[in-house]
Amino acid sequence: MGLVNKMQLLDGTVEVRSPFKLETDGNRKYIRLELAEPVTFREIKQPGDSFAPQGVDELRQGSILNLSSGGALIDSADVVAGGSLIAMSFKLQGDIELSDVLAIVRRVEIVDGSALMGVAFVGREQLMDVLSGAELELLDSRFKRFEMQAANVLAEFITTEEN
Repeated sequence: MGLVNKMQLLDGTVEVRSPFKLETDGNRKYIRLELAEPVTFREIKQPGDSFAPQGVDELRQGSILNLSSGGALIDSADVVAGGSLIAMSFKLQGDIELSDVLAIVRRVEIVDGSALMGVAFVGREQLMDVLSGAELELLDSRFKRFEMQAANVLAEFITTEEN
């Protein structure tokens, strides 16, 4: 099994285990899986000075439309500003739980009154670019899991084979 976030597939095949479907696009950096999974998320930091080290109390909801080891596309009635740091929790196949996954909202598009938000998962290095040293120290310990949970889980469902 290959780690999808490091994979370069020039002449090879990709297989995805059920129930996932593969979204293909030659211009994509990561392999994306089509989903329709519920997600909850809360804001940690908005662009500017607003910072909630334990996450804001308001838990927001939406659906993950596609997922890769680099990020996700979320459909939600709850709009979050681009550049915001969020913590996401969701399940895959109903029993694989990913919780407190940190991501930065990279783009927001309003379509028919609903927000489509492209988010990029962040690890320790990227988090240091978003939070000050003092903010990083105040960040709740449950958010300090800097390993890429999504990449590890997705590697279980995606196999690659080079020709």
